[in-house]
Amino acid sequence: MRRLVGWLDCSRYRGTYLGSGQAEAKKVSSAIEAEFQALIISMQNCWCQGYRHIIFEGDSRNVVDLVNKSSLNFGLFNWIREVWSWMSKFEDISFTWVPREGNKAADLLATRNLTNHSNFIYHSYVPEFLSYILHCEFISSS
Repeated sequence: MRRLVGWLDCSRYRGTYLGSGQAEAKKVSSAIEAEFQALIISMQNCWCQGYRHIIFEGDSRNVVDLVNKSSLNFGLFNWIREVWSWMSKFEDISFTWVPREGNKAADLLATRNLTNHSNFIYHSYVPEFLSYILHCEFISSS
């Protein structure tokens, strides 16, 4: 069983949609490993798109704390080290926790099935299924 991951690249300060993606990830041993896998795939995509100043917002407080060195978990050290390795490629990068309610677009991307038997989809334009949620989030943030 594979898990879908989703992410959204967006300039929060200007409300500009930059892109979003979905990927089928390999099976992992735990939910927190799946969160790390999603973060790494997101980081790789942002780097490939040329983004070098990034704020990652995730709804897993444990992942954010581990990446920010606020807590330790030696069983996840290889995942953490992989994130730190990707961090070094960016000029400015931070990780913040947001509740799932504040990250509905990324959650929808992660739960929506991929089309056309793809393992990866990058949406350079807002997909129709995402437009309403993005509109609501934009209205509530102004």
